[in-house]
Amino acid sequence: MIKSNIFIMRPTRQLKIITSHVEVLTDLQKQVDELLNYIKSVTQKAVLWIDEKENSLSFMEINQFLADETNACIQKCLKITSENQDLLHTTGKDDKSNSSLNHISVGSSLDGFGYQTLVAKLEEVDRNISFLKESSQKNEENCTNLSTLYESLNTVSKKHSRKLKNMKHKLEDQEKQSATFIKKQEADVNNNTLKFNEIWGELSYASEFLHRKTESFSAKISEMELKLINMTNTVDPLNQNFEDVSATITRSIMLIEPMIQENAQNNISFQQQISTINSKIQDMSSQLETLSVSADRSTAMTSIAFNARVKDETIELSLNKDHILTCFDGVMYNIGHCYNPETGIFTAPCDGFYLCSIMVDVNVEENLQFGIKRKAKSSGKEFLLATTHTKTKDSMVCDVGIVDMFKDDQLFVKPHRNHNKVRLSTYSHFMCILINKY
Repeated sequence: MIKSNIFIMRPTRQLKIITSHVEVLTDLQKQVDELLNYIKSVTQKAVLWIDEKENSLSFMEINQFLADETNACIQKCLKITSENQDLLHTTGKDDKSNSSLNHISVGSSLDGFGYQTLVAKLEEVDRNISFLKESSQKNEENCTNLSTLYESLNTVSKKHSRKLKNMKHKLEDQEKQSATFIKKQEADVNNNTLKFNEIWGELSYASEFLHRKTESFSAKISEMELKLINMTNTVDPLNQNFEDVSATITRSIMLIEPMIQENAQNNISFQQQISTINSKIQDMSSQLETLSVSADRSTAMTSIAFNARVKDETIELSLNKDHILTCFDGVMYNIGHCYNPETGIFTAPCDGFYLCSIMVDVNVEENLQFGIKRKAKSSGKEFLLATTHTKTKDSMVCDVGIVDMFKDDQLFVKPHRNHNKVRLSTYSHFMCILINKY
C-alpha cells in the first residue's frame, strides 16, 4: 500500500527534452497555420477572378500574381523545413548524449497524454502539407487552363481581324467598281449628247435649206405671175394687130418654156434633196431610238439611287416608334423613282446589294435613336439595318449599312422610342444606292 501511493517524479532532463520537442511542434503548427491561411486567401482571390467577381486584374496580371505567390509559398515551406531540420538535428544530439540515461524514462513518458498530442500534431502537419501540395497542383492546373483560354481568345481575335480586313478590301473594291461604272455612264451620256447635238444641227441646217429654197421658188413664181400680167396688159391694146400679138405671144412662150423647164428641173432636184433629207432623218430617228432604248435599259439595270433630306431649315415633330418618318421630303435626286417622299419608303426595284445610310442633326438635348429598317415582302417582318444614337444638343450622328434586298422589299426610317417635340435640321439625310445587282 505504501509503495502504490508513492508519486514518481520525472527526471528534469527528460522533461526538458520532451518540452523542447513540444515547443518545436507548437511553433511548427503556428507557421503551418499561418501559411495555410495565406494560401487560402490567394486561392480565394483566384477563384473570384475565375467566377468573374473580381475584374481589377487582367489575365496576365493574375497569372503572374499566382506564379509569384506559389513560389513564395514554396519558399516558406522550404524555410520552415530547413529551420525545423536544424532544431531536430540539435535536439537529436542531446538525445544521443542522454539516450543511455533516459531511455526508460522517455519511453514511459511517451506512453501518456504527451505522446498522443504529439502524434495528433504530426498528423495535422501531414494533412496541412498534403493540402498545400493539392492547392499548389490546382493552382498550376488553373494557370494552365487560363493560359489555354488566353491562347484560344487570341486565335479567335486574329481570325476576326482577318475577316474584317477582307470585308474592308471587298468594300473598297465595290466602291472602285461603282466609281468606274459611274464614270463610264457619264462618258456614255456625254457621247450621246454630242451625237444628239450633231443630229439636231444637221436637222436645223436642212430646215434652213428648205426654207431658202421655198422662198426662192415663191419669188420665181411671183415674178412669172407679174410677167404674165404684163403680157396680158400688152395683148389687150394690140388686138388690132394679130400678127404682132401672135409674135409677142410666141416670144413669151419661148421665154416661159425655159423657165418652166428650169422650174421642173429645180423641182426634181428639190424633191431628190427632200428624199435624201427624209432618209437621213429616218436614220437619225432610228439611231436616237436605239440610243434611247440602250440608255433606258442601262439606267434601269444599274442606276438606282436616292438622297432625301429635311426640306425646311428646322422641323419640329413628335415621334412614334410604330410610324415611319416622312420628314425626309426634300428629294435631292431620285434615280429610278423608287423613293416616295410622301410615305418615306424606298421600294427595291430588283434583287441586289444596296448601300444605305442615315444622318441625323438634332437640335434638342434628348436621348434619341433612329434606325433604318427593311421590311421583307415575303414574310412582312422588319429587320434593323443601321442605327444612330444621340444625347446632346446640336449633335450630328451617322450610320451606314449594306443590305441584301429582294425585289419589292421596302426600306424606311423609324424611331426606337416615342418622343414629343423633337427638332431636326435640314442636314438630316436618308439615302440608298444599288451597288450590285444579281
